[in-house]
Amino acid sequence: MFRFRFESLLKHRRHEEELAQKQLYSAQMDLLREQEDFKRLKKERRKSIYRMENRQTGSLAPHEISLALQYIRKLSEQLARQQKNVHQAEQLTATRHQALIEAVKKRRMLEKLKENEHRLYQRDLARKDLKFMDEVAVNRHARSQS
Repeated sequence: MFRFRFESLLKHRRHEEELAQKQLYSAQMDLLREQEDFKRLKKERRKSIYRMENRQTGSLAPHEISLALQYIRKLSEQLARQQKNVHQAEQLTATRHQALIEAVKKRRMLEKLKENEHRLYQRDLARKDLKFMDEVAVNRHARSQS
């Protein structure tokens, strides 16, 4: 019976790959959330600017203009922070993707080794079977001669 000597290591590598897949998925979901927040903030800032421009055609008190500008400035600051968050999430996703690629390579390397060892085992088994069959044939022939 064939036994791969690194079977426990192969199981460990499969587990590492599965973990890397989960971490990549989590990072991708975080990236999507950060991107959605960025879009939402950008849209809100655009709406606020548009509202302020439309209200300026009417009569606006100076304090209303000041408040609107302050709100737009605050949104711009949040937008800049959110852009940094998106960038960090992109970097984390790229790192996790690279980690998954490495985990897959390690697992495949062990699986290839297992396949090669199994092929050698099968070849050796076939050779032993052939040798046994030759011995049986020689013994039969020797008995039939006597």
